[in-house]
Amino acid sequence: MLHANAAKLVREASLRLLHSQLLRYVDEVARAGSIRKASVKLNIASSSINRQILALEAELGSPIFHRLHRRLRLTPVGEILVDHVRRTLKDLGRAVGQIEDLKGIRRGTVTVALVGGLASSLIIRVCSDFRERYPMIKLVFRRYDGDKIAAAVTSGECDLGLSFLLPDDPNLAVVAAIDCYVGAIVPKDHPLAKRASVRISDCVGFPMVLPDETMMVRGVINTGFERLSMALYPEMESNSIEMIRGFVASGQGISFLNQINVNDERAQGSIVFIPIIDKLRPLNLRIVRRAKDQQIIPNLLATAIRAAVEELEPGSSLLISKLV
Repeated sequence: MLHANAAKLVREASLRLLHSQLLRYVDEVARAGSIRKASVKLNIASSSINRQILALEAELGSPIFHRLHRRLRLTPVGEILVDHVRRTLKDLGRAVGQIEDLKGIRRGTVTVALVGGLASSLIIRVCSDFRERYPMIKLVFRRYDGDKIAAAVTSGECDLGLSFLLPDDPNLAVVAAIDCYVGAIVPKDHPLAKRASVRISDCVGFPMVLPDETMMVRGVINTGFERLSMALYPEMESNSIEMIRGFVASGQGISFLNQINVNDERAQGSIVFIPIIDKLRPLNLRIVRRAKDQQIIPNLLATAIRAAVEELEPGSSLLISKLV
């Protein structure tokens, strides 16, 4: 019961902390063992400290300190209270530090390394909302080949990295890992366009415009066809997501990409994304930062990107690491 009362009291006192030093008074008196010594340390009149502690004891209904001849010693209730006080002060200090970090880097720069195909309206929309909240933060986006993303982040060249199928790296902290599923993309007037879902076999026989062998999504496509013992003979190949989308939109073939790759065209109605029933390995999109990097603003941007991708992929499996 005493523990519950003490916890309740600390919660209430915490709400007053922005305009009161009560918790610090209790903590310092407990450390010093003397109101007089605490008053010297805090530069507060002894009478003021004593008055607030007496009021606190009256509210609690139990003394916090044994008042001995020349020293104050915590009672059992006081020990419970001070334990809560110190944890509360520690949490508050952490929060205040993060707030000060935000204030201190309002004119900072966040640099993001990402692969081609992610520079769509999805990222543009995220950045528009982000800059509205943090107008003085400069955002820099740089495109890299997928195998160069990790090095760009670990070297400090970039604050965040966005890429598919990034390998585990002890020097990187995964902010979020999101499984993005590959589907068939077809022109809006294609015979398959009105289908709710398709199988890979439904797509065979139509001209195909595929990512070339240098692109990660091509490995997913190849594996799917091999599992079904189907031959794959694309009429066109490219290592440019932009060109593939353009070829599909103009009716020159169909392709296989994930929803993020065709977000703009789907919104415009020029391309239709169709889920594939056959179990294709998802492309795991990771948002990473340096393992020991505690900057607040890059983490806030990473959280915004993660939320936008999760909204686009509502059926995806999602792993979110705690942001610190």
